[in-house]
Amino acid sequence: MREESPEDRGPVAAVASDLSRHRWFVLAVVVLALAAAVAATVLTPTTYTGRSSLIVSSNNRSPDQDAVLVQGYVDLFDDAAYQAQLLDDAGVEEPVELSARAAAASPILVISSTADDPEVARVSAAAAARAFQADINDVRATEQEAKIAELQNRIDARRSTDGDDSGTVNALRTELIRLEADRTDQLQELQLDAGVATEAPSVVRNVGLGLVGGLLLGVVLAVLLGGRRRRRGTSR
Repeated sequence: MREESPEDRGPVAAVASDLSRHRWFVLAVVVLALAAAVAATVLTPTTYTGRSSLIVSSNNRSPDQDAVLVQGYVDLFDDAAYQAQLLDDAGVEEPVELSARAAAASPILVISSTADDPEVARVSAAAAARAFQADINDVRATEQEAKIAELQNRIDARRSTDGDDSGTVNALRTELIRLEADRTDQLQELQLDAGVATEAPSVVRNVGLGLVGGLLLGVVLAVLLGGRRRRRGTSR
């Protein structure tokens, strides 16, 4: 009578037999995976990310409308070609990685700069934020200054004919005050130095992933080797 094999007792028994037969192979795979995880942890440098925040707070406009504009600013800031010019304008010479995002669905623009040194990350984030703010606001400021100058000329002309206290002059002065206070579409400073975050490789996480991944890989390979052995035995 033929002795019952693990395969005759079902797939679970067959897998258990494969693992028992190739346990040292599984252990070797786990050890190699752990070694790779430790090496990755040691070789991965600690990085630092500095953050600065700007905000758009337009007159007579709801925050959700400004939030749409901020998303456009994010797309512009993240353009690689534009960033090269921006870093040059900001005077940042150290290698950094810049990125921008909107804070949730708000009109707040968060600018991040990642570097190998915390001080470089902090300073470059603030410098990039200032340079981007100036770049965006310069276009708006030029238009606004032209309108203010034109309005001031109208006020001066009316004062010479109607006097200082005429209704027309007072209305124009009110419009001038409103125009000077207009911050539509402009980026304003919220917090240029919003701190620096440390991003260090996690030994516990990497070792845990290496252990689980190595164990799964070892089990799969052991089962494949066992199936190959059984097919050979059947073909004889």
